[in-house]
Amino acid sequence: MSVEADPGLADTAPVGLFRADGAMTLQAVNPRLCALTGRTAAELVGLGFRDLLTRSSQMVYALKVETALLAENRVDEIFLELAAADRRSRPVLLTIAAQADGWAGAVFAAPERRAYELELIAARQAAQEAGRARGRFLAAVSHELRTPLTAILGAGFLIEAETDQDPVADRARLIVAAAAELERLVDDVLDFTDLEGGAGEVALAPVDLAGVVQAACEGARKLAAAKGLAFRLEIAPDAAGRVLADPPKLRQIVRALTDNAVKFTNQGEVEVRVGRDGADTVLEVRDTGPGFDLTDAARLLSPFERGPAPAERGFGLGLATVRRLAERLGGGLEVSAAAGQGSRFIVRLPLAAAEPAAPAPPTPQPPPAPGPQRVLFAEDNPQNQWVIRSILEMQGYDVVIAQNGAEALDRLDAEPFDLVLMDMQMPVMDGLDATRALRRRERDRHAPRTPVIMVTANVMSEHVAAALEAGADRHLSKPVSPDALAEAISQVLETAA
Repeated sequence: MSVEADPGLADTAPVGLFRADGAMTLQAVNPRLCALTGRTAAELVGLGFRDLLTRSSQMVYALKVETALLAENRVDEIFLELAAADRRSRPVLLTIAAQADGWAGAVFAAPERRAYELELIAARQAAQEAGRARGRFLAAVSHELRTPLTAILGAGFLIEAETDQDPVADRARLIVAAAAELERLVDDVLDFTDLEGGAGEVALAPVDLAGVVQAACEGARKLAAAKGLAFRLEIAPDAAGRVLADPPKLRQIVRALTDNAVKFTNQGEVEVRVGRDGADTVLEVRDTGPGFDLTDAARLLSPFERGPAPAERGFGLGLATVRRLAERLGGGLEVSAAAGQGSRFIVRLPLAAAEPAAPAPPTPQPPPAPGPQRVLFAEDNPQNQWVIRSILEMQGYDVVIAQNGAEALDRLDAEPFDLVLMDMQMPVMDGLDATRALRRRERDRHAPRTPVIMVTANVMSEHVAAALEAGADRHLSKPVSPDALAEAISQVLETAA
């Protein structure tokens, strides 16, 4: 920190710099220290640094600075007041460090330092607000994309289910596959943004590992069948059973790796294995796709990086998201590949075993229901009303539509329903306020709890938390497939029984 070490820097530095001997007598100073004190270099050299201070600061100097220099050979940002030649005091921050032949110090004008700190704080706040604005923008884009996607996917599912004509069914499958790919791209962006923003805290719960993996592989299995690929899933006996995991994050990892493997494999097979290695649960996804050179592995695990042509599709976020999710869960992602010889991705997660689920006590079978179960669907978008109503009616439910949350509450007040499907974002009254009002009404009237599933295009982690906090029994992301809708309804009705 010697002033003489770099005269150019010392002359132009925005802080006062000095070099002193062992007795703290000034040996060299820079122009900024002269300006702070109102003295020339010739007047300063030969003075003790203590002589530059006001009387009160000389006492602080003796108590704090000299003591610290004796004990630690340095002081950092001690507040003092210089006694300037114009008899005015100047607040400063003093930093001193030991040198081979004495001491080197820096004197910051306190007001200037404070202004600099305020600039840093303002810049940090601006960056944080920019991040929040980005999150709000992505959430809005996601919502607007998912709303028409629900209609596209739903219509494709319905056409596929209701026709035996091969050309029509093939076209319906094409619609479903294309919409599912678009949904996956939207999910990639939102998942990555959630993790970049520090959201998505780990919430461990006992889960059936085999069940979670099998369900997460279902989309990739169907896509593999459509491409003529073999898809094999093998779960070792020692890996089966209940574990403590974060189910949504675990599903994201499995789904991203299997979707990626099927997407880039045009012939051969995709194989998924789940096993144990010591305390770790090991998920391995292997494919016979084009592979890549291992020298590219680090790049491909970084955000917005994609493989070589002809596989340059997507945002390049899938593998980056998997890596960050695995790290968030305390594990990691390993890669093994060779150009032209396929790829293998291995995720290791320290998933502890959970207590076995207690056997459910035998319950008497309820009498046959007098008719189909009644579902109230609160949704303001006409396309989504038609699609989800058609899916529910195909599954045997009696469906009533409400245009908003207020109308849903009126309907619930007038007639009983077995289940409510509630959109989150609606005019007049949104789904969150409607669900809160329903739960308050049930408590006040000591009425039975009506199950509520929030079926919404608002899918970021804070939206899921808000839905559950409002009193919903489950959050279901749009677009929703008939199988996912049926599974969600079955689960909440079974829990409510």
